[in-house]
Amino acid sequence: MTDSSDPFADFFASDAKVSECRRQGDQLDYFAHAYCKFYGDCRDAEQRANALRSTQNLTIVLGAALGIPFLVMLAYLRVNQLIIGAVFMLGAGAGYLLVEHVRREHDHVEQLNRERESFGLSAYLTGIDMPLDQLEETIAKNSAGHWILTASYGPWRAERLRQIFQRVYGVPVPGAVIDRICPLPS
Repeated sequence: MTDSSDPFADFFASDAKVSECRRQGDQLDYFAHAYCKFYGDCRDAEQRANALRSTQNLTIVLGAALGIPFLVMLAYLRVNQLIIGAVFMLGAGAGYLLVEHVRREHDHVEQLNRERESFGLSAYLTGIDMPLDQLEETIAKNSAGHWILTASYGPWRAERLRQIFQRVYGVPVPGAVIDRICPLPS
């Protein structure tokens, strides 16, 4: 039985609607926090790949600039051809490993981006309408280097919850009711 002095008592009359809103609100929070970590991993991987890509050419040029005179010096000193060949193969192998490392890092970034695209679909299929581009605007890196949801997450979450409650109840639900059923997690 509901308290007649509560102006929002009608919204709490149906346990099924309250529990459905709470369940979807919990899912929204779970997916938002999971996406925050995932988005941070994607951004960090992109930064690593860009840093490697930007230094790759310089490293190869410097390696060649140092390696070619070294090989010429070995040939001038009439060092055994096997040693010169081994030094050349080591240098070429090191260059190949660098190029391969950059390629693997780039492939990792592409894989994360594909997973990021499927994340929104997974959330949608569970019944959570999460515009990821808007959620990304609420994510930032703190001074400790961790990816966190910023203060702008609160209004974003409130808007998503309003949509959830509207869909479940069929009428606009006051913010006070939403806050009582789905308080902002700490």
